[in-house]
Amino acid sequence: MEAVEVVGNTMYIGVDTATGNLGDAGDDFQIIDITNPDRPRYIGGLSSGILRIYDIEIAGQYAYLIGQRDETFGSAPNLYVVDISDPNNPSIVYSEVYANTLNYYWGNTLKISGNYLYVGGFHMTSAWHEIRVYDISDPTALSFVSGISLNTRVNSLDVLGNN
Repeated sequence: MEAVEVVGNTMYIGVDTATGNLGDAGDDFQIIDITNPDRPRYIGGLSSGILRIYDIEIAGQYAYLIGQRDETFGSAPNLYVVDISDPNNPSIVYSEVYANTLNYYWGNTLKISGNYLYVGGFHMTSAWHEIRVYDISDPTALSFVSGISLNTRVNSLDVLGNN
């Protein structure tokens, strides 16, 4: 398990598919009912195609996922938005493929503040930013707002305030 987010009595997990162990459900993104901590219960999930989900953020009826597609250099990590309004049948409503072999960007962490999603990672060319900011007013059509290059890897971030 790479990523865990708990909201109320629901746990959202990202499973590392590289280990080949997706559990009984077979999904890399899983929704678990933890109302009874002695008996967690699988509610729903989906197979996004992500090898490793590194971080999950929940905002309203949407889960935001950042992860890596495969292990090869130049692989494209992905940003996904998943509609979780029906936890039995979550569905991908937006995805963005980062990079290619020329502009290698790796997303590691997510934070949401107000209508903005902050993505932290690292890049291997000057064409990408270690911190990227998206307007998430419409979760089905994220809009890139800005980014900043720090010449370092961003593994964790936090945001204070609304913006």
